[in-house]
Amino acid sequence: MAEAMGIVSIIATAASTAYSAYSSYRAGKEEKKERRRAATEITRRRELEAQAAEKRHRRILSSQRALYGAAGVTMEGSPLLVQIESLKESEEELARIRQFGEYEASQQRRLGSMAQRSGYVEAGGEVVRGVGQIPRIYYDWWG
Repeated sequence: MAEAMGIVSIIATAASTAYSAYSSYRAGKEEKKERRRAATEITRRRELEAQAAEKRHRRILSSQRALYGAAGVTMEGSPLLVQIESLKESEEELARIRQFGEYEASQQRRLGSMAQRSGYVEAGGEVVRGVGQIPRIYYDWWG
């Protein structure tokens, strides 16, 4: 009877260890998946922000041209330089928005990969702890 209890304890420990290890592995995998979703959402949101900024900049440039035209100013010399500078600033802002979005997205992907690795390490730790309990169970029952 004592032998059967010892075997049952070892089997229960093995099952518990397997469940804990799998749970850790799965949690890391799910975290990575969620971080990838977040990265996609960040990229989408930043692109929408860039598109809105681009529309706003086009309206500003159009307004400048209209005001210059209404004032009888031709698009050469200083007015042209102002337009060129405005366009340059617009392109730089759009590039910053997109670059920052890509940076944020890459950070999310990196954190997801780290979470997955952490899940692997935790799963390995669970296995080591579980295997480490088997000799104690064995010696408690048969020692």
